[in-house]
Amino acid sequence: MADFKVLTRGNSSPQGKPRVFFTAHPEDHDRYFEEISTELLSRQNCAVFFLDSNVRPADVEDYELRLGEMQLFVVPVTSKLLTTPSHAMDVDVPFAFAHNIPVLPLISENVSGELYRAKFGDLQYLDKVHDDPTAIPYDEKLTKYLASVIVGDELAQQIRAAFSAYVFLSYRKKDRRHAQQLMRLIHADPAFRDIAIWYDEFLTPGEDFNDAIKDALRKSDLFVLTVTPNLLEMPDGRPNFVMGKEYPAAMRSGKPIIPAEMQPTDRVALRMNFPGLPDPIIVNDTEAPLRLIAGKIKRFAKGKYINDPQHIFFIGLAYLSGIDVEIDHERAYGLIAGSAAAGYTPAIIKLISMFKSGEGVKRDDNKAVEWLEKLVQQRRNAYGAKNDYENALSLYIDLQELGDSYYSLSRLEHARRNYQEMLLLCESMINQFRYRKHKQQLSRMQMIAYGKLGNVASAQKKLDEAEDYYRRNYAIAEALAKEGGSSQAYHGLAVSLEKLGDIARARGNEREAEEYYHKAHLLRQASVGLTPKGESKSDLAVSHHKLGAVAEAQGRLAEAERHYRKCFEICETVAQETGSEDDRRNLSISCNSLADILKAQGKNEEAESLYRRSLSITEELVEEAGSIEARSSLCVSYDRVGDMERDRNKHEEAERYYRKSLEIRKALAEETGTVTARRDLSFSYCKLGDSAKAQGKLNEAEQHYRKCLAIRLSLAEATGTIEARSDLANIYERLGDLLKAQEKISEAEPLYRKSFAIREMLAEKTGTIADRYCLAASYERLGDVAQAKKKYHDAKLLYLKSLEIREAIVQQAPTAENNDALAVSCLRLGMLLDERAYMERALSIWTQLSQLHPHNFDYKRKMEIAQEAVQQCAGVIGNHFNSYGNF
Repeated sequence: MADFKVLTRGNSSPQGKPRVFFTAHPEDHDRYFEEISTELLSRQNCAVFFLDSNVRPADVEDYELRLGEMQLFVVPVTSKLLTTPSHAMDVDVPFAFAHNIPVLPLISENVSGELYRAKFGDLQYLDKVHDDPTAIPYDEKLTKYLASVIVGDELAQQIRAAFSAYVFLSYRKKDRRHAQQLMRLIHADPAFRDIAIWYDEFLTPGEDFNDAIKDALRKSDLFVLTVTPNLLEMPDGRPNFVMGKEYPAAMRSGKPIIPAEMQPTDRVALRMNFPGLPDPIIVNDTEAPLRLIAGKIKRFAKGKYINDPQHIFFIGLAYLSGIDVEIDHERAYGLIAGSAAAGYTPAIIKLISMFKSGEGVKRDDNKAVEWLEKLVQQRRNAYGAKNDYENALSLYIDLQELGDSYYSLSRLEHARRNYQEMLLLCESMINQFRYRKHKQQLSRMQMIAYGKLGNVASAQKKLDEAEDYYRRNYAIAEALAKEGGSSQAYHGLAVSLEKLGDIARARGNEREAEEYYHKAHLLRQASVGLTPKGESKSDLAVSHHKLGAVAEAQGRLAEAERHYRKCFEICETVAQETGSEDDRRNLSISCNSLADILKAQGKNEEAESLYRRSLSITEELVEEAGSIEARSSLCVSYDRVGDMERDRNKHEEAERYYRKSLEIRKALAEETGTVTARRDLSFSYCKLGDSAKAQGKLNEAEQHYRKCLAIRLSLAEATGTIEARSDLANIYERLGDLLKAQEKISEAEPLYRKSFAIREMLAEKTGTIADRYCLAASYERLGDVAQAKKKYHDAKLLYLKSLEIREAIVQQAPTAENNDALAVSCLRLGMLLDERAYMERALSIWTQLSQLHPHNFDYKRKMEIAQEAVQQCAGVIGNHFNSYGNF
């Protein structure tokens, strides 16, 4: 049998306590067991079961029977658990999932998000490493979670009081399967669902057996003996425990005894070893034995079959948690759902928890939301009937949970409506409950509502609305920080500032974004290392990266380099300190970011060195762990090194790296099937298409582009996200450009029009500079088609529309990239109309850009093209179509 060990408060008996199973990677077991079991026992009077790290169960059937009696599996999540084989990940966790037993993953070190999702899907976890100061603390989350899935002492007493009778079930441990079968037979009749069954499953060595059995027999109304040949075994020539202890105690107690024969057993030997035993009832597949057993039990039932919602709920919890009855998830769900349908609030709350955690039922977030809607309506009714602080607070909390559930399901409008109701309720509470003791709590509640509404608006690309909510969120956060002054409060302020910075960047306001990032950076610097929950070095690295990105966008490449170097230095230090997969992967990412900015400044030798260092790190990570995240990072490194070879016009060498990346991404897409993996695969096909096109292998390029197109079509149809539709427009454009280069204008035009339809819709929907920039490019492509078809008037209108958008963008965000695009529009229009003014404007812009960015040879090339165009200006409309290549 499985050699389970158990830990309880004060080494008390585990009998009747909720059962929690701790499982881990063998190398993590000793490292985390003491800490986690202490946390569990400090919050719940439960029994924590486990196997020693080096023990593997020999009897699989017995092991699975024991696992099936657990109410919760707790597992520390580490890189080893996610990347190397273990009994925990290969057997225990899949068993829990298959049998609808809740699993609580505890993130115990930095781990890959993608790899976690590959093993646990979207199962919610608790993070012991990163405690977000803007969210509920880890300790509070753990306490709340355990309370939702483990029945506490007080509730357990209420459940036991609901039973109508108690039966003492005696059996040999090796007959556990037969004992469970017998329990189900007894409870198969709905009339006996309220009968509890005491069985000594968890008596442990060293416990006073006589006292424990005497107490259980005293509480029981009937003694049922599970009869099999095992009952006659005498280990070492001595009576087994049932023969020597339990049966004699039952005889002394005078309780009625019912023997239930589950397997044919020697009746003579049975009478000799169990003197006074009545004739056994033979249990088989007919209903007759059940009627005999039921008839004997019926005499001892204390009460009538009770059908009120509270009683039904308590009995449902008994079957869900195995409190003095067998665990029966189907029966438990039916009872709890019946109570909930009758409007019993605790039953509704429990159903929500069950569907969210997968406790006794298959996880189903949509069903959880359905019951949450019912709960919120009940809270509204209660608040309407009695307008007090407690009812208002309950309604606020459940509105937040419902909104969060809708948000996680990407049902943003539903989420917004609930968050808006949260905010209105909070404002009403502030006006109504002007008590000093509620002031800070109500302020935090209002701040949370603003932040959540901002998140929804941001996800919907409603930037003005998002900014307004984030500003209100920040104002309250600032006031609370001044009142409290904790490092967590200031870290929360930094997060708020970065959200505002992100909104500014989305609008193209790089300087405004930089101001926010700089303020956030100062707060993060001040909070690093102050407390265990303070800002980490890795977060400070992110702060430097954001500042580097805005400096780069504004053309301050040396300053961008300084920030990227600081980010790189921090990542390098952290990776050396921890050696973890996550931190080494972050180092490889920082290598690439720094290399990108060095490459932009013409420092190609150092850039290539960093690209190759990143490649070396990711190759090591793949060799060590082979995780999804490591392989994904390796693909990025292959692409970067391939790009370096491409820039040297070594297209065959570049293609070799791109193909390595492609093969890994094919495997990842097949292995995981995630949107991210499939999207990454489309990028590999796109890069190979670009490479083939550069080598003049146009048919091959088209094949790669069409494979990319097929993936992006499916993703756009499946997800409908802005990102997926933008990707689809991009490949339409690439394929159209390829066909146009072959003068297949009639084939290119419908692709450009499909792209235009998407770009127009996205620009209207989001209003961001990025989407308007792409729309301007779409107008230019259609203008090129019109010019090729000698529809010069149409071409002129299309180019003018592009120019109008480009000018508005530059006025809003005068970055080098946006000015470069404006110059392209000017030159296109000037060459179409043969008007010197447009050409000279383009020449002026590129001259300035060349002076500001002397290492950018593309600006110099374009400046020379503009100079030649001005010199050749001859007043012939359409004369210069494609004369100077693509811009």
